[in-house]
Amino acid sequence: MYCAPTCPYCQKQKEMFGDSFQHIDYVDCTQSPERCEELGGVPARQFDENTIIEGLQNLTTLAANTSCELPEEK
Repeated sequence: MYCAPTCPYCQKQKEMFGDSFQHIDYVDCTQSPERCEELGGVPARQFDENTIIEGLQNLTTLAANTSCELPEEK
């Protein structure tokens, strides 16, 4: 996930992951701007060479692009 610490949408996206955020590959675009140059904005996630999703997304959308399963709601 590509983010900037000052981005409120990035912070919200991180909060949505809760404790599971520790498993996310995180790139701070303020510390590594060269890795973020071609993105249209943050937060952004790159799933493969051709799939980049930008903006705040719900976990269902993100899970649909990965092999991760969401826990069932009780």
